[in-house]
Amino acid sequence: MCPAPCEGACVAGIVDSPITIKNIEYSIVDRAFEEGWISPRIPSHRTGMNVAVVGSGPAGLAAADCLNQKGHKVGTTSIVYVQ
Repeated sequence: MCPAPCEGACVAGIVDSPITIKNIEYSIVDRAFEEGWISPRIPSHRTGMNVAVVGSGPAGLAAADCLNQKGHKVGTTSIVYVQ
């Protein structure tokens, strides 16, 4: 899920409430679980290995999902570069 750092700077907030992308994403996922459109894919075994994936964009989350399906415990993080 997106941490939504842009919501505080949303220019729609000048005339109305800012667009709450994070809340919209959460409501879509909640409904998808309730309706049975998606379900958790729990691995049949765990390896006991911990893995960190740097980058929580589409590629990082896809890598984390693949590693989780192999039985590893996975955490993701994003790094922000400031110059």
